Amino acid sequence: QIKELKVPGYYKKWQEVLSKLENTNHISFDKVSISLNICDANQIIHTLPKNYYDVIFYDPFSHKTCPEFWMEEFLGQVFNLLSPNGTLTTYSGLKRVKKLAEDKGFTVTNIEPIGRKKPSLMIKAS
Repeated sequence: QIKELKVPGYYKKWQEVLSKLENTNHISFDKVSISLNICDANQIIHTLPKNYYDVIFYDPFSHKTCPEFWMEEFLGQVFNLLSPNGTLTTYSGLKRVKKLAEDKGFTVTNIEPIGRKKPSLMIKAS
């Protein structure tokens, strides 16, 4: 349980947010609205508003375990969800993900690795 984790002081606020999300799947405060969807992404992707999300933390299983979430068709749908100034981050550094994003007009930057040795990606709408 998230409430039981011991975290540094700075992260206490986020621990509270995540604890609420754990129970309600949605929370809003200040100018922030966070939704947590734990479901089959193939079923929900078509129901989400396009050009809406300022930040997407794209964290499916690896391309070897769940290749469908790393294919052009699905990733294209995810990119379409970003607002005009939106950003997507992913632990992946797959060259085909980078190329697809660049081909769709996004700016792609390698960022510090997230849970791995190789760089992760930050993809920004242009």
